[in-house]
Amino acid sequence: MHIKISIGYNADVVEIGKRKPVETNFFEWIDIPIANPTSEEAPIAVAWREEQPVVGDRYQASYDQIHKYTALGVTPIDGFQHTRWYEGAHWWPILRKVEGEDRIPRGKRLTVEDYQKEWLTEMSGYPLGKAGVYYQTAKNFPDGKPIDLSLYRTVENNTREDRIRQFEEDIKQLIVVDGIVYQRLQEPVYVVGMNSYVNHDNQSVLRIIPNDPEKLPVKTQFWTMDRFEEAHEFAMTGNFRSERSKRESLNIEREAIVYIPESLKTDMDIQGMVADGELILRYCEDEKISKFSEIQAITYVKFRTAYSTFLEDKNPQPLYEAAVAYREAIGNGHSSLHDRLKSLIERQEMRPVKSFGARG
Repeated sequence: MHIKISIGYNADVVEIGKRKPVETNFFEWIDIPIANPTSEEAPIAVAWREEQPVVGDRYQASYDQIHKYTALGVTPIDGFQHTRWYEGAHWWPILRKVEGEDRIPRGKRLTVEDYQKEWLTEMSGYPLGKAGVYYQTAKNFPDGKPIDLSLYRTVENNTREDRIRQFEEDIKQLIVVDGIVYQRLQEPVYVVGMNSYVNHDNQSVLRIIPNDPEKLPVKTQFWTMDRFEEAHEFAMTGNFRSERSKRESLNIEREAIVYIPESLKTDMDIQGMVADGELILRYCEDEKISKFSEIQAITYVKFRTAYSTFLEDKNPQPLYEAAVAYREAIGNGHSSLHDRLKSLIERQEMRPVKSFGARG
């Protein structure tokens, strides 16, 4: 499909009967192609839900109880207030604040018609637009025709084609699904931390953590949401307590349901073991390996072989067993190496755990 927008561009023109070139601003309506995937091609990623207070003495404030909160009658805000997956990226609906409402999640979704109307009446072009584009009201250029070269002796330094290419690139950051305009957000929501609710420009958004184990906060308990079998609810804000604080009330102010398409699923523990193994081998390639005993050297070679196989088949068990043997062989004599082996081992040992908030 195409979307009609206006562009502003400059050119140095010499009018007929004159000699001196004058830099002139021009405006024109153009049709630019925009991606229009179906709802199946761009499935829902995150759907917001309404706030619902929960009292701790009715439902224990433990992670594995959170899935029961939906039984309390949590009401979806708006079936269309959600993000989508498309081409491996995360897309967010463009929302406009509704007068009388103080929260963006209740705002109005921007349709294609709304988007084009904004160009017509305000020329704001949000979220498009670069510095130097001269936005005017529609009354200043009602026809929106291109430059009529017959009106000028010469036309030089015409930025029209550059401006069109620029807007074509900007439009690539937008898609239209079921008539609603979405903009590319960030990388997909693979991992969400405990403090995953943030308020940014009055918008309730997910705090995205890079899909890179080395960049995850140290000692932060997190939820590997991509390993959930279906949509799972999680608390976004409020007095979120662990089992050690069961007596305190739990006030769930916002929930979200996260859907991860099969094509985007990943295993954070597997990726973490890849990173751990790489660092272990890098450490052992140092001259320090010459100080290892015979048993340490043997277990190291077995670990290195297991790691190479693991990179191919992603089966963590043989690597886990090799890491356990290697750690026992080196003891506590090499603290950095010991700690990295411990990290790899714990990733595998925690994988079978099936409670909310744990890696399982």
